[in-house]
Amino acid sequence: NPLDFVNFSYKKRPLTRVITNTYATYRVVPGLTLRVSGGAVITDSDNSEFYPSTTAWGFTRNGLAILRKSNSLSWLTSNTLNYVKRFNKKHYLNALLGYDANSYLYKSFSMRGEGFDIQTANGVDIIDQAKVLSQLPTTQKQLSTREAFFGRVNYNYRSKYYLTATLRNDGSSKFGRDNKYALFPSGAIAWNVTSEKFMKKLKAISNLKLRTSFGITGNDRIPAYQSLARANSVYYSGTDNAQLGIAVLTTPNPDLKWETTYQYDAGIDLEFLDGKFGLTVDVYKKETKDMLLEADIPAQTGFSKQFRNLGRVDNKGLEISFNSVNIKSKSFSWTSNFNITFNRNKVISLGDASFIPIRISDQIQDVGRVIVGQPIGTAYGLVFDGIYQTSDFSDPVNGVLNDGVVEREGVTVRPGDFKFKDLNADGIVDNSNDRTIISNSNPKHFGGLTNSFSFKSFDLTTQLFWSYGNDILNLGRYRAEGYQGANLSQAFFDNRWSPTNPSNEYPKILANGRFDNSSYYVEDGSFLRLRNVTVGYNVPKKLVKSLKISSCRLYIAGDNLLTFTNYSGYDPEVASNRSLLSGIDGLSYPRSRTFTFGLNVKF
Repeated sequence: NPLDFVNFSYKKRPLTRVITNTYATYRVVPGLTLRVSGGAVITDSDNSEFYPSTTAWGFTRNGLAILRKSNSLSWLTSNTLNYVKRFNKKHYLNALLGYDANSYLYKSFSMRGEGFDIQTANGVDIIDQAKVLSQLPTTQKQLSTREAFFGRVNYNYRSKYYLTATLRNDGSSKFGRDNKYALFPSGAIAWNVTSEKFMKKLKAISNLKLRTSFGITGNDRIPAYQSLARANSVYYSGTDNAQLGIAVLTTPNPDLKWETTYQYDAGIDLEFLDGKFGLTVDVYKKETKDMLLEADIPAQTGFSKQFRNLGRVDNKGLEISFNSVNIKSKSFSWTSNFNITFNRNKVISLGDASFIPIRISDQIQDVGRVIVGQPIGTAYGLVFDGIYQTSDFSDPVNGVLNDGVVEREGVTVRPGDFKFKDLNADGIVDNSNDRTIISNSNPKHFGGLTNSFSFKSFDLTTQLFWSYGNDILNLGRYRAEGYQGANLSQAFFDNRWSPTNPSNEYPKILANGRFDNSSYYVEDGSFLRLRNVTVGYNVPKKLVKSLKISSCRLYIAGDNLLTFTNYSGYDPEVASNRSLLSGIDGLSYPRSRTFTFGLNVKF
């Protein structure tokens, strides 16, 4: 009974987090300022679990105890020397030199025990009495560090012409010995056209700025020690019993280096009628090279995967933002802000490979591919073509066998099973020749709309957010449609195929083909969400003046109040941590609807 987990199991996960920040500034000479800052975050977690034999997890083990402890320490420091000077009321200079450093240290300890003669609610406290240690005491320690030297110069002439130049030298411990450091320059120029004399005749335009920029940035977001050969303890057969030894777990890649992104941007800022209407437009292109990917390597090496720098992906897009002051009077105002983004990406190269498979540790493992010439975020599988009906087995053209079944790549299929398209028309549906791209995680466009209202002492803000044209590979469906005898969704149970209900939408329970990745699991992920509504009331100052309060505001806010979508899963805004296939849903936990009551007081 699932309630046994609630009533009889023990699970505690206390977490302590300490956050500190401090800084100091010193004026060296007029215009020259030194700023030193630092901070640290310390966490400590102690996870204890015990499942007695009255629960499903503890039944076959005669009690199961799990102990996990972890702690981390991260610190950072940032030190800058800033010089600001204005010359002859025409030239403005802001120059900065700096040094950043940060470190992250993580340590953990875990073990599991099974078989307890004494089973109490806090059985994890007597884990030493376990008859079997199903996981021996295991420790882990990871340390990664970064540092950067950087400089920046901002210059403008008469607030008309702007120039920014930046140079960074970043270093990361995650890369090979000869590739830890890399230079990342950037620059930008802007022209404030409004400051020109000829613009004074154009009364309708209150602000016009043209700008363009170019920059190179680096990425080191991979696990630590990937450039090194890592080893771990293992047991091997000895003369009389198992012997403890050391084995290499991963093959080193000393040539690992920074992933780099080259970005080009051009934009325009425009305001009309003294700021009543504003428009911002940006076009950009990003070229990401030497991508850090965990790629397959030849089995002859003794390993299956290795982090490597390979390939190139391009992104290009258009961002538009429009704001307006719709109504403004003494007692009532209404302003709006609308933004929309169009982004397209394309894999240009993957080194020597034409694609990289995307796998997950689940029943359906081979779910997608990163393919040259296609965008990142594509699922790969068979094309769903309905459900086999009884009538499909009465036509000799479809391949009737003596026992009335059809063969699909050696798999016997019957009425109620999945039907897939034979894309290469060879008469056999197989995973080698009939799989194709079945979804694209990238939306055609996404954006938001914010409206703010105020009436006397009351204010109201609403935020809408949408995404349109993206696909979701809803693998949560196969879990709820007969996966290993798991619970069934109501929609599947009521509409599943049966001889008396020949559905062409849902297969029968335990249908053949349910573990093949296919377009059956692909759904439209478009949605419109009322992300936030906030209502506030500013208490009149004359009512709080006697309390020596300068302002007092009461408010109530609601998040994720309404979502309009055709997606059948819990949440179309899928919280996937898979960067190569973001549009995949394995029954991820939905976003909560939250309400907040608040009081802001200023003295």
